[in-house]
Amino acid sequence: KLMGGNEFRLLMITSLWVKGIPMEMRNSISFHDHFCPGVTSGFYIVEFLKNDFLLAKDESYYVIASPQWCKDDAIQTILNTTVGKRSLAAIPLNDADKRCLSEQAKNVAGIYFKHNRANKTSTGVVLAFDWDKIRTDAGIKSSQQKSPPSETVNLAGFMFENLKNYKKYVSAIKEFSLKDGEMPEDYARVGVNPWKRLGLWNEECEGTK
Repeated sequence: KLMGGNEFRLLMITSLWVKGIPMEMRNSISFHDHFCPGVTSGFYIVEFLKNDFLLAKDESYYVIASPQWCKDDAIQTILNTTVGKRSLAAIPLNDADKRCLSEQAKNVAGIYFKHNRANKTSTGVVLAFDWDKIRTDAGIKSSQQKSPPSETVNLAGFMFENLKNYKKYVSAIKEFSLKDGEMPEDYARVGVNPWKRLGLWNEECEGTK
């Protein structure tokens, strides 16, 4: 390793830099430390939110990052939804938890709220990201866990070049409105399972929280 183990990071960012990228993407990649398919999926989700879950006057986003992956660094950087601004909460899901999600939520990519703090009204959407479809479209044949570096570079490049097609890979699983008096933060409180609250949890699942 001639570059202190940073060879892959340099290869990924160089492959993107030559294509030309907007500043908000540079910032999110810098924050995440490297360019990869995971952080690029966050760009797709941001595109969906900006175009299909657009903020109205006096509204702001609140994000529940669950399950967590690289996407969340891009989302909070571009949308300015950070923990310090009380606009992002992270709720981990391990493999056992993911098996408890309903079939409808198998590709889940987080819960997103639009909240008006003036009149205390909120709407939400649960989004999915279809990794299988985008990998197939990019010509990737190996499993996600066993992809060689060359395939990872190719997938990230394909994703960057096809951002305008975000609707092919990001979809809404469920849209909902909060009841009077409810806040987005209520879905992320200690002891609350937001997936169960949204009806996307298998009640018969062993170890239900």
